[in-house]
Amino acid sequence: MNDWTGGYVADIEYTSAFYSEQTPALLDLACVINGIEPPAAAGRSFRYCELGAGQGFGANVMAVLNPGSDFLAVDFNPAHAMRGRALAEKAGIGNIRFLESDFAELLDTCAGEAPYDYITLHGVWSWVSPEMRAAIVAFLRRHLAPGGLVYVSYNALPGWSEGMAVKRLLHDAAGLVRERSDHAVRRAAGMLERAREAGSPFLRDNKIANTVLDLARTGNVSYLAHEYLNASWEPFYHADVAGTLAEAKLSYVGSARLVENYPTLHLTEEQRALCDEIAVPSVRETMKDFFFDRRFRKDVYVRGARRLTPARQDTLLRAIEIAS
Repeated sequence: MNDWTGGYVADIEYTSAFYSEQTPALLDLACVINGIEPPAAAGRSFRYCELGAGQGFGANVMAVLNPGSDFLAVDFNPAHAMRGRALAEKAGIGNIRFLESDFAELLDTCAGEAPYDYITLHGVWSWVSPEMRAAIVAFLRRHLAPGGLVYVSYNALPGWSEGMAVKRLLHDAAGLVRERSDHAVRRAAGMLERAREAGSPFLRDNKIANTVLDLARTGNVSYLAHEYLNASWEPFYHADVAGTLAEAKLSYVGSARLVENYPTLHLTEEQRALCDEIAVPSVRETMKDFFFDRRFRKDVYVRGARRLTPARQDTLLRAIEIAS
């Protein structure tokens, strides 16, 4: 693998998808539900940046839906940046630009620009090195506007505990062959299946192993390679992510999975009582993850939380239109 990749899978492209949790409208709604003033509540134009935008499909869709706002999509894989830019040009999307850059370089590239109201990272935090995470925090500290929102998703603990052995086996097994990542991960999945059939107690009834083998059988190997073969990979407890992002003056708002903002739908009365006893918000949120069967978090943070009055919250909620 070439040195420029930093151990990240770059010999095959990542899958292209749209994630509604990254949309400004949904992030605003997550704020309002949790009693926080959102950046674009007045319907004004905004600036939006996606870090690790992949092929740029989602960023392009959001740019089309918000023609009066400015979008920046960043990915360090040149193939991804070219695909996103080509799609924007073909569709005539004029309010988005694509940058090929790693996060450390981006800090200087964007120097002097206006800050962003929204900065989102989907499938990035758990898959980059500690140095790149530090660069992300530095970028947020310098380029997120006061009152701005950050969306960050990551593999979560304790839900990923049973999957850590699976990840290690796949990564090491793939490293035994000098093949393109999609071929290597197929071979690694085959070794995983053989180890389970041979009686490994760590792989028997392992949900992550089942998911990997199902994806390998259905041919979704690009996702598997990017998920499991990166040199840097780490699941996190919520409290640790919250502590790191606090360095950029960010505080936790709630989940971008809107239903998760209602504990009565997920926790028993006894579980809620235990969580309510914990005075530190980040520790309380981490405790919830011991009750949720959740391996992936989709969190929303704000730089400078402005609490809504009940009347203001009611007004904003009534103004939101929801279509099924």
